[in-house]
Amino acid sequence: MNRFEVPITVGTTLYEAVLLYKGQRVISSKGDQQTRLSVRQLFLYCTCGILAGIIGGLLGLGGGFILGPLFIGLGIPPQVSSATSTFAMTFSASMSVVEYYLLKRFPIPYALYFVAVATAAALSGQHLVRKLIAILGRTSLIIFILLFDLQRGPIL
Repeated sequence: MNRFEVPITVGTTLYEAVLLYKGQRVISSKGDQQTRLSVRQLFLYCTCGILAGIIGGLLGLGGGFILGPLFIGLGIPPQVSSATSTFAMTFSASMSVVEYYLLKRFPIPYALYFVAVATAAALSGQHLVRKLIAILGRTSLIIFILLFDLQRGPIL
């Protein structure tokens, strides 16, 4: 761990929090809604974000399991919350792939098979959820999927 990682992370987080507080930065996924966050809320959200990164980095989880519910609590739409938390997990997963490849413990045929199966499952799952949302007319289905992630069980 580089000794500059924590100060840069905290500094960037504080900079963005100040811009949000002053109204110079907006949460674009909330649309035209004006969001006024109190100092207490900003401190809580920034702390949760930093802790999500640290815990995710230490455990190799990517922090997405913390960021998803945090974004829902912020009032960000479920589709954006799910996509953003999944995107955050991409980086730790990618670094694990690189690490195992460099250690020569990376079975390429198995990895290619897994990528093909995971891609097919993701595309079919996305198609199914999109159809269910169109039929039911409610995006709350995504919140329940985030809540009951089958790999980890309920997050409550």
